[in-house]
Amino acid sequence: MRIALLHFDLAGGPESENRATLKKGIRMAASLGANWIVTPETALQGYLFYDQNPSAPIPERKDIYFDFLPLAKNYGVTLFLSSAEHDERDGKDYNTCFVLNSYGQCVGWHRKMFSHQSGAEGWLDLGHEVELFPLRPVPASVLVCADSYYEESCRKVREKGAPLVIVPAAWPPGECCPDPPAVWERCSAWTDAPVVVCNQTGKFMAGQHEMDMEQAKSGLVYKGHMVFSYKGKPAILLLDWDEVKGEPASSAFQAVEFLD
Repeated sequence: MRIALLHFDLAGGPESENRATLKKGIRMAASLGANWIVTPETALQGYLFYDQNPSAPIPERKDIYFDFLPLAKNYGVTLFLSSAEHDERDGKDYNTCFVLNSYGQCVGWHRKMFSHQSGAEGWLDLGHEVELFPLRPVPASVLVCADSYYEESCRKVREKGAPLVIVPAAWPPGECCPDPPAVWERCSAWTDAPVVVCNQTGKFMAGQHEMDMEQAKSGLVYKGHMVFSYKGKPAILLLDWDEVKGEPASSAFQAVEFLD
């Protein structure tokens, strides 16, 4: 199967523009033969939406993916759509990755389990569960960004028996973690599974500090080693995966320039 990572410049938003950008990227990725399409962390609103407007409304689930379900069905693709989510049942706000299958159905979601809950993430409540999503041609689990840092969440993935782990991220090197790829290599060892990381790009101010996403890497970790990665300009990153052997069928990303 072919996996496409939308390594885009999204963190600054706004949601209306990001929604249009993601739809364009999905159509383009599908035309390039993608079966699974992954978006980076908080792709819909932009990772820094709360920094920019702490009173910004956070959408309920029904308003997040309603127009992405027909895209998934029409193109026959699985989408990993990352968004802020307000749960009207418990009144809490979550950093969520929704999993939409190729029949145009939402088969579930993963809510970020670990966060400093300050600054750009001062808005969110924490999830507690890891799921194994019944996808074609292989099932998969999701960890959102910092979830991959912690043994607890990785152990839960291993207990589920996930043959593949998808990690939407907004994670450039920084003072708190100068080497994110080393974290994902450890995550692969802890989960005993390959890890596919969809990061993002762009330069932004986060509070009083610059967040240089141009240094953020998307990548594939296999058997505990980052076998290839990409950072830089907005691109659709394609990798081929042998679902029978459970190993990469690509030796590098095919990076297709994305012009919004």
